[in-house]
Amino acid sequence: MVLVVQYGQFAMLLTGDVEGEGEKQLTQQLEESYPDCTWEVLKAAHHGSKNSSTKEVLQQIQPAYAFISAGQENRYAHPHQETIERLADVGCKIYSTQENGAMQACVLDARTPVIS
Repeated sequence: MVLVVQYGQFAMLLTGDVEGEGEKQLTQQLEESYPDCTWEVLKAAHHGSKNSSTKEVLQQIQPAYAFISAGQENRYAHPHQETIERLADVGCKIYSTQENGAMQACVLDARTPVIS
């Protein structure tokens, strides 16, 4: 399941466990349905696995912030370093439950989230 959350000019994309072909379909749908959208927050797909949050998706949405939900010392080694590097390459400020615990984004004005 992929969800778009919009409030005024604020937009957040929650990508669930989408990977591979699903991400290709997602980029097409975002281009068609949200061509002028600026994405403030991306919830990185599939706990930051190496097969998700591809370069193509990230270049299209250019999120300002990325949230990664993954347990500490999980057996899958999520998030993968390749995914973290891809997020950093598009200029994301990265927040992870492993380092930050529970996170929330509160929108106080039209565009600027407060992350805690």
